[in-house]
Amino acid sequence: MNGKKKNRSFYLPPIGQRLIKTAVAVFLCLVIYILRGYQGMVVQSAIAAIICMQPYADSSKRVAVNRVISTVMGGLWGLLFLLLMEQIPGITSHMLLVYLCMALGVLLVLYTCVLLKITDSAALAAIVFMCVIVTYPNVEAPLQQTFDRILDTIIGVCVAVFVNIVRLPAKKHPEKLFFLHLKDIAADRYSIVQSRILIELNRLYDEGARISLETRWAPAFMISQMSGLRMNMPIIVMDGAALYDMRENTYPELMTIPQQNVKELRRILAGDGICACIFAVRSRTMMLFHDGPMSEAEQWDYEIMRRSPYRNYMDGMYEPEDSVIAVRFLIRHGEADAAFEKYRSDPYIAAHFRIVRYRMAKSDDWSGIYFYRKDATIENMEKLVADHFSSETGLEPDPVHISPPEQGYDPEHDAHHLLHEISRIYMGFGFMTRSEK
Repeated sequence: MNGKKKNRSFYLPPIGQRLIKTAVAVFLCLVIYILRGYQGMVVQSAIAAIICMQPYADSSKRVAVNRVISTVMGGLWGLLFLLLMEQIPGITSHMLLVYLCMALGVLLVLYTCVLLKITDSAALAAIVFMCVIVTYPNVEAPLQQTFDRILDTIIGVCVAVFVNIVRLPAKKHPEKLFFLHLKDIAADRYSIVQSRILIELNRLYDEGARISLETRWAPAFMISQMSGLRMNMPIIVMDGAALYDMRENTYPELMTIPQQNVKELRRILAGDGICACIFAVRSRTMMLFHDGPMSEAEQWDYEIMRRSPYRNYMDGMYEPEDSVIAVRFLIRHGEADAAFEKYRSDPYIAAHFRIVRYRMAKSDDWSGIYFYRKDATIENMEKLVADHFSSETGLEPDPVHISPPEQGYDPEHDAHHLLHEISRIYMGFGFMTRSEK
């Protein structure tokens, strides 16, 4: 570091569909308010529309039912409050008592939502309740006021559902097959992918976009990083050594290293006193075996990984029927370059293996050196993904690689622009604005 602040490219955030739809829903509520002759409380309709706008259309319909129930329930509690307050003589002379009763009423409304298991709609129920009672004691017709507030809210809920299920006209390109690297939407293999990125990915999947994610790591990382993702294509894992289908929890394709080659590599590494970790697939499960007593580095890695429910560390050694797809050992950074060159120049290893080096995340000390089958590459696995695309869709794929700018890109802040680019290509609309600083 030379003390100078690193320049980075930045994007003006795009206006997403949810923002546009929310604004449209509010506008429609205002239009309905005009058509009703300015009757009712339009802000109530607008609030309901804003709250009910959901990331996905199907969830909007489901949530709408709960919101209608909570609206009616909040209104009925409000009506009951007004009727009961009329039976308490002189309570209006002590407004502090009135407000205490209102607060208790909110508590009852929220608790009722808990009992009905519609907690997601509890806030709206409380809002309806407060809108019914807020003008107390200046209420001349409690029943009419309750009805009006319920109607105002239901208008907002219905408008939100209508706007959310409307699809903007677009010419989709189902022949496009998108490849997106996981490192471009997550800072490292331990980072959880942001919820807004998962929402955008799921929306693209729901629209029919075919997106295959790529990662140099095992499926366990992606499963833990992207919980709730509804993928429609297999993902490329282990830097091209395997294809994993999260939908079926299977490995449709494996670049298996021949047993004889694994045996010879183990002999070479053992001769140098190296404890290697062997990645093997048995049926639908990836297992990890340590070849010999764990070194300090392997023990460090094991302590980080062993708590995960998605990793299977096995005692003993793999079976002949297991598919070995990678062999790895860890080494200190200062020694990694020499070791990498040594094994890359070994005639046997060079003839049978592809060897790569990665700096391990969460570590200032260790690098990992990985051995894969010679033809186990991202490029070769993409061809197999294209075959799966053709078999599932009947279309000839048009591959599209989505990549960030070479400089100044930060996955945590800029990942949504890559997804916006996919939307622009697949749906035929959208824009990106980029400037330099």
